Amino acid sequence: ISVLMLVASAMSIGMPVVQQRFIDHVLADKSGNMKDVAVFIITLLIMTAVLITVNALRSWWCAALGGMISLSLRRRLYNKIQVLSMSFINKRKPGELMNRVASDTRRIREFMEEVFGGMLSTLFTMTGALVFMLVLSWKMTVYSTVLIVLVFVLTKMFWHHIHKIFHMQWMKDDKMRSGLQDIISGMRVVKAFGREQYETERFTELTNDFARVQKKNEVFWAIFYPILTFIMGVGSYVAIYFGGLDVLEGTMTTGELVQFVTYTGFLYGPLGWMTHLPRSVMQMITSLNRIYDVLDE
Repeated sequence: ISVLMLVASAMSIGMPVVQQRFIDHVLADKSGNMKDVAVFIITLLIMTAVLITVNALRSWWCAALGGMISLSLRRRLYNKIQVLSMSFINKRKPGELMNRVASDTRRIREFMEEVFGGMLSTLFTMTGALVFMLVLSWKMTVYSTVLIVLVFVLTKMFWHHIHKIFHMQWMKDDKMRSGLQDIISGMRVVKAFGREQYETERFTELTNDFARVQKKNEVFWAIFYPILTFIMGVGSYVAIYFGGLDVLEGTMTTGELVQFVTYTGFLYGPLGWMTHLPRSVMQMITSLNRIYDVLDE
């Protein structure tokens, strides 16, 4: 998987180099011909085909790895529950244990499929883009990346809060699912004693509690994510401004400016994706903690 990620990153980093050479040596001085244009297009098509193929293979490997991990944890959990003491079982509601076997292991599989592969590939691409940016112009790199520090500081400041709100959401989800499990499994008793209205009100209260916590979490992300996106967008405009000045002064070619701005997009674009990363990581960590809460018993 690591090799596939490195190849994908190399293809992504290499495309702006090809574009820069085409702009400076073919378009800018108008010395090129149709053969140069054809070579440029064919080269990009080949690199794009390799990139798509590698990404497809990477996704397949990550999906397979996520499935294996999820399957292993689900089996271990089920076997562990079979040998736990009745005192431990009685302290846990059936819905809570069901969530740990089914839902939490599923979230870990989804993390491996949707986040893990992209996370490492994005890290390789960002590192390569940063190196090329420093080679092109270290001053422009400093100007355009200074806001990244602010993004990480904001994320660090709210890291504990992010963990707290997701832990609370999972607790409310557990209570709601456990309550539903109790009602459905005891439906004969509920009907025999005419407790339908009482159980309806109890389940409504559980769902309302979960909805309130979930709404609070989504409002937080609806405010936090646009702020980070705006900061990162400003970083791209800073690169365009200072790069344009260098082109006008003759210290940078048009192709190099296009290449630098493209690499800035490689740096800030993934950062937009990575602002969602704390949310995915916290979901995965919470699920792992809940799983090992049973396995370590």
